Amino acid sequence: IPNGVEITLTAEDPDGLTADEVFMLTIIPVNDAPMIMVDLEDYAVDEDPGRDVIADLDQVFVDPEGDEIIFTFAGAPDEMNMDINVSNVLSITPNRDYYLEDGAEITITATDVLDAANEQSFILIINPVNDGPVALIGIDNVVEDEDPGRVDIADMNDVFNDVDDEELIYTIQGAPAELNMD
Repeated sequence: IPNGVEITLTAEDPDGLTADEVFMLTIIPVNDAPMIMVDLEDYAVDEDPGRDVIADLDQVFVDPEGDEIIFTFAGAPDEMNMDINVSNVLSITPNRDYYLEDGAEITITATDVLDAANEQSFILIINPVNDGPVALIGIDNVVEDEDPGRVDIADMNDVFNDVDDEELIYTIQGAPAELNMD
């Protein structure tokens, strides 16, 4: 009630005699911090998800006075590439092959135009996924004269790589037994 309201109090004795007291009551509004409407749950996603939307922050926080809210975040490693876009959607686009099994505590802060703020935190986990090995280089065709002795064609560790650093097992197909390939 910013413009105030006149209030009259009346006291009456048993004989009906009264006394009045009149006063103005004014309630001055104060700025309230944004309110949390939805709790952010801990969030897990598998490695290499591309862009992954976590939450629409306009659904998570509301300002009681209808003021614009500015959102920020803290705690996200750079490799997560966390972002809040112009529509206030929180998302991540993690670097390729990036994972974070133990997670990171992410804190979202909602601040109104008069600097009243509220925040909430959640844990964001990026689960590792086994990536298959890849061929790094090709092996050139080999031409040898008969009875050359031992010929090293390629170091398989130079040809193949596993981003997860798992030990690779190599097999040979299509080579006749008399070539004695290993």
